[in-house]
Amino acid sequence: MSLPAYHNVSDEAPVVLIRGGDNDIVATSNNIVITNTHASNSVIIDLYVGIIAEGSTGAESYYIIKNKFLHIGESINLENKALSFPTNIYSLIIKLTGIGTTSPTADVLLN
Repeated sequence: MSLPAYHNVSDEAPVVLIRGGDNDIVATSNNIVITNTHASNSVIIDLYVGIIAEGSTGAESYYIIKNKFLHIGESINLENKALSFPTNIYSLIIKLTGIGTTSPTADVLLN
């Protein structure tokens, strides 16, 4: 499956990076890079796969990372073949929580 490679994420609502339920393909992403792009605030990152209605977590959400704190300009590089998942069942979702008074921002690279 060809993955949407680049994402600009902002605000605190969950964002679907790869939408599940559309096909019987396994999304293969051996590398995910998440960078805090906010100029003055840190961010907390949740990245998970799940069977959800967009904008809410459901009973079947499985976290890849949870409550990962990133300083201003800091990145996290996730490299693992376990990041592959069946897209006919699961979506890949990211949720940002801002530290400070403005909306958090981050860039996500799926490779």
